[in-house]
Amino acid sequence: MAKVALIGTCDTKLQELLFLRDRIQDTTGVRTILVDVGRNETKHDAISISQSELLAKYGGGKNISELSRGEFIKFIAHVASEAVKELYQSGTIDGVVSVGGSGGTSLASAIMRGVLPIGFPKLIVSTIASGDTSRIVGETDMMLMYSVVDVAGLNQVPRDVLGNAGAAIAAAALSYAGRKANKATRPSSKKRVGITMFGVTTPGADAIRSHLESNYPIETYVFHATGNGGRSMERLVRDGELDAVIDLTTTEICDLVMGGVMSAGDGRLDAAAEVGVPTIISLGATDMANFGAKDTVPARFRDRTIIEHNPITTLVRSSADDCRQVGEFIC
Repeated sequence: MAKVALIGTCDTKLQELLFLRDRIQDTTGVRTILVDVGRNETKHDAISISQSELLAKYGGGKNISELSRGEFIKFIAHVASEAVKELYQSGTIDGVVSVGGSGGTSLASAIMRGVLPIGFPKLIVSTIASGDTSRIVGETDMMLMYSVVDVAGLNQVPRDVLGNAGAAIAAAALSYAGRKANKATRPSSKKRVGITMFGVTTPGADAIRSHLESNYPIETYVFHATGNGGRSMERLVRDGELDAVIDLTTTEICDLVMGGVMSAGDGRLDAAAEVGVPTIISLGATDMANFGAKDTVPARFRDRTIIEHNPITTLVRSSADDCRQVGEFIC
């Protein structure tokens, strides 16, 4: 029996949550655990973990009536994260789903990013899923489904969208439950090596991957060094999912230095050093930074070599001083 944690604000979205719950349970072999993260406690037989239970067990007796809306969202996200982490670590759940507006999406995504690993099914039906979702998804494999209309009632459009979401997370949970059982009985003996790659470093990355997988009990994980790619690799290192790293392509550092759009932040390279994972660092694609469409390239770079890779990606040649700063960052 697969189980899905359904996270939502029952004081404002109970009707929609119950509809989604029923659609999930339409799939044979799937049940739900409804977790109420609403500001005001709601009483209903379908709620598995009530708001008062969350606060009593994980909230330290805090008086939430004194909190602003923003403060409450941060607080209840932390509290619910502890509950979801416990459900995950005990093997109780095989997927997580939520539905909401901007506040509910912020809350649920913080829980999913914070305590659930890459590969564990996580889905949010959200009113803000159409647009720049990088701050919601982060470096995870979180799935987003645009609600099309606001989460406020059950006419035909939300019924169709929530019906699709219920079927999707139910199928993903069943699949995960099966993989989880297989891993327990047949664990892999192969070492896992992460490799960073970019268009211009693809031949090198392919040669490394072919050599390692042909000659050693190794499986490789290739990360596209586009900002999120580097962050995802760092996340997997911290989660204990990589045994070694060949950081062939450190172009994201060049974007950090030059203000490009594919920086992985100033924590790039930290994870392997902190965890103690063997790492080889190279300088692949640090002779360029990435920007959007050609007309978005800052004026200060207009005298540089500029290559329009495609209509939404423009490459700008790094200078000797840029490369010096990249070297200082790495060292």
